Amino acid sequence: LPVICQSIEQIDIIKIDCEGAEYDILFNSTEKEFHKIHEIKLEYHKGQLNELKTHLKRFGFSVSLLKPDSPTYGNMWLTRTANGS
Repeated sequence: LPVICQSIEQIDIIKIDCEGAEYDILFNSTEKEFHKIHEIKLEYHKGQLNELKTHLKRFGFSVSLLKPDSPTYGNMWLTRTANGS
């Protein structure tokens, strides 16, 4: 994500579907990257979902959709709130 955000000023929506690597990608991104992103739509896999929601909340994101599709994965959509932009 840091490499992608280097040359982009603003990202309206980023879709993450990376078969379990979503935790590594998002936990290792910084405020600098998150500040450029307005919405995140991701497929999550069983793991650290609650920790991820807490992590993204620190950067101004709130969950607008949380839809488990099975016991092992689902979809989560997040939007950065006005006070997080």
